[in-house]
Amino acid sequence: MKRLALTYSWRYRVVTLCSAVALASFGATQTTQPIHFYQLSTAQLSDTQTRGIADNFGFTQEMDPTGKPLPIWGMADGSVRQLYINGNLEVIPDLVQAKGTAPTLDVAKRNADAFASQFGLFPDDVSKWSIGDSLLWTRQDASQTGQGAPVTPIRSLRYQRMIDGLPVYGPSSLLSFDVNASGLIGLLFNVRAASPSTAPVFQKRSDQINAEYKMKIDVLLRLNPGTAKLVSRTLCYFEQGLRYIQPAYRYRVEIIGSKSDKTGEEFFIPLATNPPEALSLGRFNGFDPIIPEMTPPAPGIQAETTNVKLGEYVVRQDADQGICLNIANNFYSFSHLGATLNGRNVTRSQYYWDVQWLWQAALGVGDNSQYYPGAVDFACVVAHGAPWEFSSLSNYGEWVDLHNMDHYGANSPSGNPSKDYTSYMLFTACSMMPAPGDPYGGDFTTGGVFDL
Repeated sequence: MKRLALTYSWRYRVVTLCSAVALASFGATQTTQPIHFYQLSTAQLSDTQTRGIADNFGFTQEMDPTGKPLPIWGMADGSVRQLYINGNLEVIPDLVQAKGTAPTLDVAKRNADAFASQFGLFPDDVSKWSIGDSLLWTRQDASQTGQGAPVTPIRSLRYQRMIDGLPVYGPSSLLSFDVNASGLIGLLFNVRAASPSTAPVFQKRSDQINAEYKMKIDVLLRLNPGTAKLVSRTLCYFEQGLRYIQPAYRYRVEIIGSKSDKTGEEFFIPLATNPPEALSLGRFNGFDPIIPEMTPPAPGIQAETTNVKLGEYVVRQDADQGICLNIANNFYSFSHLGATLNGRNVTRSQYYWDVQWLWQAALGVGDNSQYYPGAVDFACVVAHGAPWEFSSLSNYGEWVDLHNMDHYGANSPSGNPSKDYTSYMLFTACSMMPAPGDPYGGDFTTGGVFDL
């Protein structure tokens, strides 16, 4: 299998809340509003809830070889469309099938609220939920006769969890929905109920918090020499998917390197001197509730005749979601239009939020790559990267190891390898494929699968 590597200079999108000022004038201060610790429940969705959601979408539950039901549901073609593992429920929309015009924000919210209420997705606890982000997806159909009119078939809504009037960030506070003209077509749920702890919160002094901030910045600048610009500081609650929700300050910082390159960093500093658990996650680059509604220019294609099947897999639940979708859809559009000049057509036969098990066995799901990258001619990944791997969940989770990807060219769901196999892969991510001289590059001359 041939592979084509593209390194994308990833820029962390920041929304400036205020002008960057000196640390002394933007320092943390002790808050006078009520602040608590909260304990996360261990309760998960019931079998009745997960079966009901699957039935709502017409999915069939998969069985293991002994006939025991698995927490996986799919379609007759073998594609996985719903799974529920470790409290994380996902319904993966078939994005290429989205038709019509996306509903208004009010209509989409009513649909999402009704669905969440019907299946008990809002926990009965101290939390309140509001719309954090609304994202419209624009697609422009095209054929050999030319471009069609732009349409916006999908609206995605991310709900923001709030406690004590403060936003809650963390992997057990995730709730989002994808809605099109016919109703709800996808969702992500990982929510654990919160109950107040009786332990008091002893707040750090402002100079303690400022000193911790300075230490973190010093570490960042040692790794990436340059200057730091404070973009925002938010008093919030933070949870790591463990046992507790605790108060913290969330810092978003822009690092300007020696060559004027800009990268974004995010970190949390606990507010309490007596935190109920140590901060190990340290960051959570999910959706950002300060981002306004957006309509990214994202042309897509519905080709009439297929010569080349393209599959695109986009990192999910990321702060740069609009940018990611724009990259995927523009690549699709230009691929199609370029191919027509040579009398060929490119059809996007797959277009999914990315998940680990599209590539390798993960999260209790078997290797489904034969139905996804192994069933297209050209597989395009839009993700965050690290040496020899990319993430499918924001830039912190569900990493796919490139060394597990040798077998895709041998997959042939139809039984005819000359008809369907993966010929090329395109990675749009940073720091994933080394250039000669990079310390993680290794041997570039052996003719291996990742030889450059």
